[in-house]
Amino acid sequence: MKKKIVVTGNDAVGKTVLVRGFTTGKLPADYKATLGVEILVKLIKNFKGSETLEVNFWDFAGQERFEEIREIYYSGTDGALILFDLTRIGTFHSVPKWIQELREKCNNKNVPFILVGNKLDLAKLRRIPEEQIEKYLKQYDIKYYKEISALKGWGVEELFNEIFSLIT
Repeated sequence: MKKKIVVTGNDAVGKTVLVRGFTTGKLPADYKATLGVEILVKLIKNFKGSETLEVNFWDFAGQERFEEIREIYYSGTDGALILFDLTRIGTFHSVPKWIQELREKCNNKNVPFILVGNKLDLAKLRRIPEEQIEKYLKQYDIKYYKEISALKGWGVEELFNEIFSLIT
């Protein structure tokens, strides 16, 4: 079985660290902005007991200048993760834009997606109150996976198990 998951959100929210860490087991040595899209593949053997799940992760560049080219990359999306940085309020305020883009650009208007708060390891610098997150969940009728740290690996395996269960 083959599935496509897009990973989107503002620049520097941890999309590449999340995807590379999960697919390769290695974290990037330094920060380099994704240009356009980076595609990484992970094979999950014995998925649900017998089959192999091939997941193609499409790590989208978050900068506005790539908005037009992102449109073509949404085709065939089976599921999505929308990331924001728990320490940068602007990345959270951009979530409605990412939800709208995802809902408008996917050929399947009912693509399941999960909103993900990243950088839990920087909890002392947190800027987004849980009440604000709850408001978005109700307003946009979306699922929220509690905070993770892509850098430390906290909650990452559980997050991917959750999105896999939504798309298979």
